Amino acid sequence: MSKFNRGLMKYYKYPNPEITDEEIATDYIEVDGNLALRQLSVLEQYDISSNVDLLLMDQPFEYEEEIIAYSDTDDFVPIPIEADEFNAVWERHLQRNEVRWNTAKKSFPINTPVVGCIAIFFPQGVIVELGERIFGVTDYVQARASASADFIMRTGRQISGIVTGYDETNQWIHLGSPQIHADKNCDPQIWRLPS
Repeated sequence: MSKFNRGLMKYYKYPNPEITDEEIATDYIEVDGNLALRQLSVLEQYDISSNVDLLLMDQPFEYEEEIIAYSDTDDFVPIPIEADEFNAVWERHLQRNEVRWNTAKKSFPINTPVVGCIAIFFPQGVIVELGERIFGVTDYVQARASASADFIMRTGRQISGIVTGYDETNQWIHLGSPQIHADKNCDPQIWRLPS
């Protein structure tokens, strides 16, 4: 069950010249209040996304402040769009990744114990790298409760859990019963562009 109310979401798109030197991407972003939940940079040959590449705005998205910041240029101003436009682009992105996602679900059936690496913290929870471009998500509070009181939550720690289901919207594997292994470090491999 999502803790976000999809009916109150706002959606924007804007050109982003910072992704590559060769072309300007079009960025699409879904915002709950001022919190980015899904983001997608669309390029001609591939997408860079919050669900596969873990690219998500980590600062509050304030539409009015974005307009002021870019008031001297018309080129990079976020434009409000309808949910249908965002969802159509997101669905196309999911279809591009369908083979990877179906393989991930076959590799990680429900009730399977898994071990992964804490990759990043998103509004949806702790994102766990389970394999190359395969991610799980688990509850932050439950994960935090599995470690000692003096443990500092950070990326690069090993975490285990049980596969409890699948998040089809983000193509993530739901992990229950998270257990952080504070004495075991790992190296998330998420910071790479698709080939």
